[in-house]
Amino acid sequence: MAVRRAHGNLAAGPHRCRSGADNIWAHVRGPATEFAIGARHLYRLAPDRGSLWQWDGTGETWPRIGGPAAALAVRR
Repeated sequence: MAVRRAHGNLAAGPHRCRSGADNIWAHVRGPATEFAIGARHLYRLAPDRGSLWQWDGTGETWPRIGGPAAALAVRR
């Protein structure tokens, strides 16, 4: 899965992302203080900045991938 494009204000939600070769738009939801789009993934930082999550390409499913962080930064 690769995030190909995001539609909407990344500081607010919900968002829509198009992923993979099928070019199907998916609604992306979840509480966050920040969102970031990398070359292959979409990330969110929890409202309390206590955990980092990565979108798995299926709407509201966000596996936790990290702990506390002050901010998000990605390499494209």
